Amino acid sequence: MIYLFIIIFLLFCIYIYDIRKVKAYRYGTFYAVIFVLILLNVLSYKIGGDTEAYMYNWQFYRSIFEVNIFDEITVRSFKERPGWIILTSFLKGLCNNFIILRIILACWVNLVVAYFVRTNTRLIFTTLLIYFIASYFNYNFEILRESIAVSFFLLAYPFYVKECWGKYLLCFLIAFMFHESSLVMLLMPFFRLFENMGIKKVVIVMVGLYMVILSLRIVDVLLNVLPDSFAFYDKAYSYLNSDTYGENTRVNMFLSFFPSFLIPLLSLIVLRSNSQMKTLSIFIISSTLFQVLATRVYIFYRFNNYTLIPLAIAYAEAIYILSKKIVWKGGKEIFFIPILLLYILYKIYSVYLGSDGASDRIDARMYERYYPYTSIVAN
Repeated sequence: MIYLFIIIFLLFCIYIYDIRKVKAYRYGTFYAVIFVLILLNVLSYKIGGDTEAYMYNWQFYRSIFEVNIFDEITVRSFKERPGWIILTSFLKGLCNNFIILRIILACWVNLVVAYFVRTNTRLIFTTLLIYFIASYFNYNFEILRESIAVSFFLLAYPFYVKECWGKYLLCFLIAFMFHESSLVMLLMPFFRLFENMGIKKVVIVMVGLYMVILSLRIVDVLLNVLPDSFAFYDKAYSYLNSDTYGENTRVNMFLSFFPSFLIPLLSLIVLRSNSQMKTLSIFIISSTLFQVLATRVYIFYRFNNYTLIPLAIAYAEAIYILSKKIVWKGGKEIFFIPILLLYILYKIYSVYLGSDGASDRIDARMYERYYPYTSIVAN
């Protein structure tokens, strides 16, 4: 019920602030919603597939005030990055209860998301709704370590836009301290090549890449290309050869063409009709390519975690641009919410109604990780 309340309230805010453009209490309401999202995380009880694993590991972490931090890094570095080890050891020294980690992460991640949304789009409530549906549960209850790395990518975005590569690299190094998937930040500058490319050339290149990915055995290619000296070779090898994260046999490439390629491509064309949206359109391109790769090798979905928030803004802007082009009985933007709802329903279906591959039950669905909501107050 609480999820439905948040969705309905955000739709009301979209109508008042994003469509009618009322300014009174706009940012106050925005941060009030962010505060609710933070509380939703902090007060939750065993929500998410990985939460119990983090809670279990917490009891074995040692306080930074009781052990040599370098010894702790040595002990835990086989599966965790130094930034996460230092952070959790420091917090363990302040409070032995796992809730302190939950509070810090909930505040940090959601406030960084709020800052990014507020500074990069006028459609703040529309983007917030897409974030809540498509990314919130993933960032707050699943990829806790990676969500910190993602937050530093969001903080690096102004440097990415202005091509201040020194500051961007600094943000990458901090993100890399928390999760190795942040290596994708080194690939993102190359996508700037698409920014000034005409839409016809972009479409041709993307279709060509799609056909190439479709024709290759990506796992074999990567195993042959990666040198043994690669720092994360053993981890990459284990991922690529695993049943869960390796070759993706659960997705039919031809059936996934519409959701993973055609919809983003159409959105890209709409977004490119506005010259001010060229940088945002890069994230539709990068996300599409990562998604197509993930249909072949599942672990590539990790890279898309870094594009989800810019992508939420890109789709919000694309829906708004499309709705303005549709005029019915002299009225504009009347189709904004209907088109947005269609997109939201599609995301609910694609994110939550699919099978939960990590569950022991064959018929388990992803939404069961988060519904019904349970709170520490009631437990």
